[in-house]
Amino acid sequence: MPQPRPRFTARQDRRPRRLVLLAAMVAALLATLTIVALPASAAASHNPGGRLDSVAFVGGQLQVYGWALDPDTHASIRVHIYIDGAGRSLTASRSRSDVARLHKGFGAAHGFLLRTPLSTGTHSVCVYAINVGAGKNINLGCRSIAINNNPIGAITGVTRVPTGLHITGWTLDPNTTASIRTAIYVDQAGRTVTANLPVSAAVAKAHPGYGTKHGFDVTMPAAAGTRNVCVAGINVGIGMTKAVGCKAVAVSNTPYGHLDSIRRIGTTNQVVVTGWAIDPDSTRPVTVGLTATLPTVTVASTVLAASSRPDLLRVHPGYGAMHGFNSTFTIDANEHLVCLRLLNVAPGTATGQSTNCADLYAAHPTAPSAPNSVQAWPGSSAGIVGWAPPTLTGGAAITGYRVTASPGGRSVTVASTVNQATVTGLSNGTRYRFTVVAINAKGAGTAAVTAWIVPSPIPPQITPAPTSTSRYLRDLTNSATANAATMRARGAADATANPSGHRYLNLLQVGGQDEYDHGAILSATSRFVSYPNVVAALKTYVDGYASRQKGYAPVTIAVGTNNDIDVSRAAGASWASNVVNPLSSYAARYPGITIAGANDIEPGFSGSAAESRNWLTGYLAATKATFVFNGSADGCSTSTWGSSCNNGWKMTDLQWLAGGAAPARIASLPQIYFTAMPLQWKYISLTGTKLNRAKLYFGGPLTEVAACSHAGSCESMNNHTAWSQLWSAISSLPQTKQYDMPHGTDLRIN
Repeated sequence: MPQPRPRFTARQDRRPRRLVLLAAMVAALLATLTIVALPASAAASHNPGGRLDSVAFVGGQLQVYGWALDPDTHASIRVHIYIDGAGRSLTASRSRSDVARLHKGFGAAHGFLLRTPLSTGTHSVCVYAINVGAGKNINLGCRSIAINNNPIGAITGVTRVPTGLHITGWTLDPNTTASIRTAIYVDQAGRTVTANLPVSAAVAKAHPGYGTKHGFDVTMPAAAGTRNVCVAGINVGIGMTKAVGCKAVAVSNTPYGHLDSIRRIGTTNQVVVTGWAIDPDSTRPVTVGLTATLPTVTVASTVLAASSRPDLLRVHPGYGAMHGFNSTFTIDANEHLVCLRLLNVAPGTATGQSTNCADLYAAHPTAPSAPNSVQAWPGSSAGIVGWAPPTLTGGAAITGYRVTASPGGRSVTVASTVNQATVTGLSNGTRYRFTVVAINAKGAGTAAVTAWIVPSPIPPQITPAPTSTSRYLRDLTNSATANAATMRARGAADATANPSGHRYLNLLQVGGQDEYDHGAILSATSRFVSYPNVVAALKTYVDGYASRQKGYAPVTIAVGTNNDIDVSRAAGASWASNVVNPLSSYAARYPGITIAGANDIEPGFSGSAAESRNWLTGYLAATKATFVFNGSADGCSTSTWGSSCNNGWKMTDLQWLAGGAAPARIASLPQIYFTAMPLQWKYISLTGTKLNRAKLYFGGPLTEVAACSHAGSCESMNNHTAWSQLWSAISSLPQTKQYDMPHGTDLRIN
């Protein structure tokens, strides 16, 4: 930026030296008497001072505001303002009482304000205070400002009304406070209105100084189909006419409605149905009939939806209130899913259907079938039992569930909306199983029976669990002797770190299977270790763990592979037969240690969803040991159930692998490294319950803080945070909530 040249230079001062010195002494004396608020640096240098207070676009003009003064004079001085390098000069003589208070003796006439139109775009603004006498010009500051001269606005609403589309919004032009003309289009048909209706307080607050008269409210004709609604503000002054918004809107002539309730009159074939119906292009009443499934029938009688429903006025403006009905229909004695059938008024001939349907129970019900997916978990002197609703209700509403323990017969009954119950008063150390029956108006239905459990004095874990150590085993060799001491020491160390009063799960992640060579390729390496040497090494780990294991601290040691090399039904059976079963037999000598198989199953690995499901099928058929799922949910949704994930995987695949295949034999230990992951697993579990399958039972989170610290190439939240976030996610819905979550484990690299 070129510096403006001072008005005088030292070379131009021709006064005699004595007069110059005398003038300087007088000036110094005056300064000590009057210029008390000037900074010492400015007074000493004789340079002007000031401030660029603001650069703004107001009322269609650039506004540059500030103040400037020179310590060598009380008079107003000049300022030079450069806009994109082009300079303008003006006198800083506007009254600024704040400057007068700060710089006593100089007066108030030191402010400047430049107003000027400016084209649309980004512009630079720099301001210089021009020196008087000794000193030099001073840059008061530079700013960049983006200016828009084009109209702005928004479409705030598009609703269907009998005559077309009701469109609301607002527009304004930055160059005027007046209401502007606005063009509104539905496809190619348009009209122009003046946007002069009141806008919302939020719009007025966001655009101060322009007033409130910038809204529009119009109704435009619209044929059935997808219509494109666009609004453009017509430019005033600098700028150009600009579209402020477009919306694609589906316009339907098909009637719609809602079935609010349906009930039988006693045990007869007469049913009372309430609801409402509207035809989108008419205010006239709609004729309503019924359709019913199982078997499918269309009820012969119809009624006119013409009774008063004042609640519709707000939700469906423009149609009036006379669209309700409360009528009696004749159906049959069977159980049905009943929906409204709505007959078109005009124009068009489409027959619509209600946005919902309702259950109509049988006039003469039977007892319900057995509940689905029953599971039981041990508590302290208690058993916790969960289930899914029965497939067949017997033609009547389920009114509750009864859970009974055996032996002893202790039972509890809960409401129909509950899918979990706790039976208390049991004896720790005794084996129990439970029957669950659904109850309807006819009575109790067929019983479902859980697997056996043994209550223990360890209480349910409802706060972050102690973090156990899990391991990527990358240093195993094919020498049993070389592995033994190291693995024994690791087992002892991991047991020492697990205090009493909790249940633990330690994951030993070996690597991918190499079935051709009858062994495993260690994780993130190319090292092959045979199955016999894997088992030998892990036996010494079990020995080491048992040597330091504390009382009331049972552990499950899960031995893991992944779905990244050989992934098939045969490979699943091989992992069970060649690794898990031998270790399980060996660990039976230690009552507090249980062996499980595990698999790091991820959509991002080479094994497909179908291959991974086959692997688990093979594993479950070849062993009685528990399976621990410790995979990820790559690409799955964090907000909806039943969706797709990466590489052709679906939530249904992961739900099946993480528990749905065998709820009593599978524990889910998902990877929880980032905040999105707990939400993914919440909706994967919900997918199961929505499809009438078992909800997942999460043992706890798997993190890798230690592994990432060792590798230096990844990130993971800590295990307590992961536990809390997973617990919070699954506890937010009754369909996914569980009674406790006992584990938390963090991976390290060896």
